Parts: sequence; structure tokens; C-alpha cells
Amino acid sequence: MSRILEFVPFFYYDVSAIVIFLLIFLGFKRRSDSTKTKVLYLLCIIDFLAYIINDYYFYKRGDSILTMLPFQLCNIAVFLIPLTLLLKKRVLYDFIFYVCALGAFIALIIPNSDYIGQTYSFMTISFFIFHSIIVVIPILLAGWGFYIPTPTVKSVIRLSMVIFIIALFLHLLNLAFGKWFGVEANYFFTIIQYSAPRNPVFELFSRIIPINLFYLLPGLLILWIYIPLISLPWNVKKWFNKANTGFFKF
Repeated sequence: MSRILEFVPFFYYDVSAIVIFLLIFLGFKRRSDSTKTKVLYLLCIIDFLAYIINDYYFYKRGDSILTMLPFQLCNIAVFLIPLTLLLKKRVLYDFIFYVCALGAFIALIIPNSDYIGQTYSFMTISFFIFHSIIVVIPILLAGWGFYIPTPTVKSVIRLSMVIFIIALFLHLLNLAFGKWFGVEANYFFTIIQYSAPRNPVFELFSRIIPINLFYLLPGLLILWIYIPLISLPWNVKKWFNKANTGFFKF
């Protein structure tokens, strides 16, 4: 219970992010696609600046540069989201909507211990701006009609495979950095001893599967449940439209 209470002060940040999202969504809902795209790119710039500021504080406190490379999921999203806006590829849309946004959302509601006790520091504020935008942009893309989240079993399997391959590669990188340079690299949070003490979600996963890298597999199960649930509004709309154009008319 005491660990849960530690996250209560961050509730105000989460509420603020929701209010700002609604203002942006409703304020630009009827604007042209060109205007909406400019808003999305502006959010990408703000996101990048907040990411740099957040990393600066880790550098300032003495973290190794080898642990600050942009290989965490949310750090990858900072660069992947503008690339998605540019290339407009379905697989990229799926990845930022289902994977990046979910990861950032979890980080917002259960932040790492680095931010506990520093609720109103600039480091924490930049963290929340940085992660909130990673959640907001994919939802705006879907809400404004740039992307329709209608997944298939094939696309979910593809996403799962991509995630596991990235996690495996970064786990090997973590082990290499630890062996060659003696740094506690933990990209994608694949190493239990560095992850579990800092976040109750990873602590729970490590109790289920106490093996580095593989302890994250319950996260894939959550993803398989989350994807159809978050896509439900768009699927209902699609089914309704089919019904309207089929034998039954509404």
C-alpha cells in the first residue's frame, strides 16, 4: 500500500495531461488535415526537447552516457513518431499506437523510483511532458482519422515478434555493456535486478517468471488483451457501417 501511495501526487500530472489532450483534440477537430499535421509535428518538437531535458538531468547526476542512449521504448518513440508521420506506414502506426503509447501510459501512472520524492522537480516535469506526448500523438492520429486502429491476428503476431526481437537485441547489448564497460545498462528493462527495485510492475513480473528478459513475457499477454479493447470503438464503428450498407438498414 505504501508503494502505491507514492504515486498519488503524480495523479495531478495525469489529469493535467488529459485536460490538455482534450483541449487540443476538440480545438483542432474541425481544422484542416494540414493544420492538424502541423500541430502533431509541433508536439513532436516539444516531445524531443522534453526528452533532451530529462536525459540532461540523468547526465548531470553522473549516469554513464552508455545508459542514456535512445534505446528505451519511450526514447525510441521520440524518433519513431515523426518518422511515422512522414512515412505513413501501417506497421509504424500500429507500433506507436499499440506499443509506444501503452508503454508511456504505464510509465505515467507508475513512474520509476527516480521521480519519487521529486514530484515538482524540472526533471519530473520533463518526464511527464515527454511521456504524455507519446500517449497523446497516437490517440490524436486515431481520433482525427489519420489512422484507424483495426488490428488483425496477423498484425498482433507481427507486433509481438518485433517487440521480442528488439528486446532480445537490447538484452544482449545490456549484457555486453555490463561485461565490457561495467555499466548497469538496462535498455527495455530486460534485467530484473535493475528493474524490479525501481518499479512495482517489473517486480510483479519478476515474481511470475524470475528470468531476465523472459520475465517481460506477461507484458505480451497484456498487449494481446489491450489491443482488441483499445480498438473496440473503431471496430464497432466499422461493423455499424457494414450493417448500414448491407441487407439491414438503420
